Amino acid sequence: MEIIEIFGGRPLNGNVTVQGSKNAVLPMIAASILTDEKVVLKNCPHIDDVYTMLNLIEELGCRVNFENHVIEIDAGSIVCSEIKQEIAKKVRSSITFLGSLLGRCKKAKLPFPGGCTIGARPINLHIEMLEKMGVVFTERDDVLIASSKEIKGTNLKFYKKSVGAAQNCIMAAVLANGITRIKGIAVEPEVMELCSFLRKMGAVILRTDYDEIMIKGVDKLHGVTYDVPSDRIVAGTYMLAAAATRGEVFLKKAPASHLHSVIYTLKQVNAKIECLNNGIFIDGKNASKGIPYIATDNYPGFPTDLQSQLVSLLTVADSKSIIEEKIFEARFKVADQLNKMNANIYKGSSKLVVNPVKKLCGTRVVAEELRGGAALVIAGLMAEGRTTIDGCKYIRRGYEDIVNDFKAMGADIRTIGEHNGSNKHEKAKMENETGEKEKKNKDCYESVCCI
Repeated sequence: MEIIEIFGGRPLNGNVTVQGSKNAVLPMIAASILTDEKVVLKNCPHIDDVYTMLNLIEELGCRVNFENHVIEIDAGSIVCSEIKQEIAKKVRSSITFLGSLLGRCKKAKLPFPGGCTIGARPINLHIEMLEKMGVVFTERDDVLIASSKEIKGTNLKFYKKSVGAAQNCIMAAVLANGITRIKGIAVEPEVMELCSFLRKMGAVILRTDYDEIMIKGVDKLHGVTYDVPSDRIVAGTYMLAAAATRGEVFLKKAPASHLHSVIYTLKQVNAKIECLNNGIFIDGKNASKGIPYIATDNYPGFPTDLQSQLVSLLTVADSKSIIEEKIFEARFKVADQLNKMNANIYKGSSKLVVNPVKKLCGTRVVAEELRGGAALVIAGLMAEGRTTIDGCKYIRRGYEDIVNDFKAMGADIRTIGEHNGSNKHEKAKMENETGEKEKKNKDCYESVCCI
C-alpha cells in the first residue's frame, strides 16, 4: 500500500514548474477523434486521468503513444463507437466522448461517467442540448445510447453553466451541418482552450460575446500539434500551500491570467503576490487573516476545485472564516479529516464555518477524493509532527508528482510503499524512469571507476 508521509511545520521555500492542465488535456484527447489525421499534444501531465482517457481512446481503435509529456494520437482507424464501462467509470471526463463520437461517427454508446464522489453531476443538460441538434437518446442498463442521421446546427441557450455540456456541444457542432449559436456558455479557460485547439484543426468558432459563441460546421478537420497550457488548479494548490506554511515560492509557468480570483483571495489573507512574465511569486509569511465569507462559483469566481485547499489554509487563521460551496453539494468530506488534525470546522449543508486553532497536529488521515487529498497534503505540511495520508490513488488523478514538487520547495515529505501502475501507459512511464535512474547510477559508477 502506498501512503504519503509528511513531517510538517516548516515554511515552503523554493520553486517548481507547474504541470500541464488536466482539465484542458482530457477533452482534447476526446476531441482528437474528430480527425483521421495525427494529433500531437505537448506538455501533457503523467496523471491517472490521462492514462484512463488514453485507454478509452485505444479501445475505440486509435493508435496512441505517450512519452516525455507528448501524446501522439492517430484516430484514422476507429473501429467502434462504444466506451467500455470498466474503464469509463474511473473518470468523469469520459462523458466528453459523447460529443466527439457523435461528431465523427454520428453515434455513441457509453456508460454514465465515474470520477470523484463530490456530489451529483447529472448529464441531463448534455442530453437536452444535443437533442436540439438532432440526436436521439435511449438508455439501457445504465448505458447511454445516442445516434443521429445528421447533426444539425441550431440555437442553444444554456440555463445553467456546465463545462462538460459546453464541450460536448462544441465537439458535436464543429462537423455539424449548418451554424450553431450557443448562449450562456461556460467560460472556464478549459472551454476556451478546447475552442482554440479545434480552431487549429480547422474548425470555425467565433466568440461573439462574453458567454456566446458561434460555430460553423465544416466537412473535415485536420491534424495538429498543440501545447497544453499549465494547470491553474495545480498552480492554485501550490500557491495556497505556500501561504498555509508561511513560505515563499516561485511557480514557473503558473497561468496568472486564469488565477485572478485565487490571487484576490490570497491577498485577502495578507499574502503578497507578484505576477511575472514566466510565473508567479508568492510570499505567505504574513498570510494569517481569516476570510469572513467566500463562495465558490463558476469561472471567473473562486474555483470549487480549490475550496478544500483553502479550508486547510484557513484552519489556523486569526479569525473565523465561512465558505459556501455553490457548485458541488458533497465537497466537504475533507472537513472531518482536518478535524482529526485538531481543526475546528463546523459542517453545514452548503457552508463550512472554520473556527481558527493555534496549530494542526499530525495524524493518520484518508484522502477520499482528488482535491480533498491535495488539501490534506497542505494540512500535513502545516501540521506539527508526522502526518500520513492514505488514498493516494485519488491524488494521482490530478497531480503528476505532488510529493517531489513539494520536496523541491523544501518540504519533508515522501512516499512510503509502492505503486505499480494500473495500465500500460503508466507502466511505460515508470519503466522509463527506472531505466533513466539505472543509467545515471551506471554512469556515476563508471565515472568513479575511471578516476
